[in-house]
Amino acid sequence: MAQQSQVPGLSGTVSLSPSPSLPSGAAQTVDRAFPGLAFEARSFWYYAGKAGKPINFSLNLLRTIANKTKTKPVIRVGGTSLDHSLGYDPDQPKAIHIPEGQPAGIPSNLTFGPSYFESFTNFPDARYILDLPFAYKNRTNSLRFIDAAYRKIGADRIYALELGNEVNLYRQPDIVASLGVGNDTKVWQAAATSAETVNLLLPGYQPDNPWQIPGIFENGTLVKDQQRIKSTSVHYYQTKINESSSLQRDIMSHAGIVAGSKLLKSVAEYLHKNVTPPIPLVLGEIGSSLGNGSSDADL
Repeated sequence: MAQQSQVPGLSGTVSLSPSPSLPSGAAQTVDRAFPGLAFEARSFWYYAGKAGKPINFSLNLLRTIANKTKTKPVIRVGGTSLDHSLGYDPDQPKAIHIPEGQPAGIPSNLTFGPSYFESFTNFPDARYILDLPFAYKNRTNSLRFIDAAYRKIGADRIYALELGNEVNLYRQPDIVASLGVGNDTKVWQAAATSAETVNLLLPGYQPDNPWQIPGIFENGTLVKDQQRIKSTSVHYYQTKINESSSLQRDIMSHAGIVAGSKLLKSVAEYLHKNVTPPIPLVLGEIGSSLGNGSSDADL
């Protein structure tokens, strides 16, 4: 490989000989399918469009990612609104039913009709990680949702299933609000037996937090169930909006960026070195800042 000088009046050749093998200490190869997208359950339908009538912007974006990476991009659809939903209603004419009085941000008790799943077919180049209702004590509801998703989307298009969303933040009367890591994973194991395939979503990786990935696998006895786990996901937001602070101090904080990168690295290293075969790490939600209740933050 050679590079020619661009300085006027000068010419020359610099020869480079890259090593055919990976140097010691080099970073691992990044999976070609690394770029992906994530949508809150209600938002996805608006970005995907009705069945057979995709939103061109979204479709072109997915095709560009697929062409550039030579893979089928992964789209994660879920979040708190799907986890706290009432699931699937085969007789519902609307794609999504939102009960009156629900907040505009993250509503609860949504119901999804057949046309909701049909919109997934608008992205033929994509694979999906699909969240499942888990917060409420209604496993029948979750299984009905899975069955509809598999029939409408296609099992070959579903990369993984997530049971719940941010279970470490559950509150009463959610199913595991008062449970520790060990008991929660028992609930997960029982539900996974019914669902057959599952993607574990247990974020909240912080110092001295029992929901750290290593502790979940070891203290929660998930090591024995690791063959059933398709991927492990974390959510990371660098900061919460603080209108009395500044962008420099919060979002552009070098110390914050370094700490966040170290956090994600430590999780990935654990899954690669301590789990056989290694389980992929999915960055299910990544953002510079949480809204923290503000609708007019200076971002």
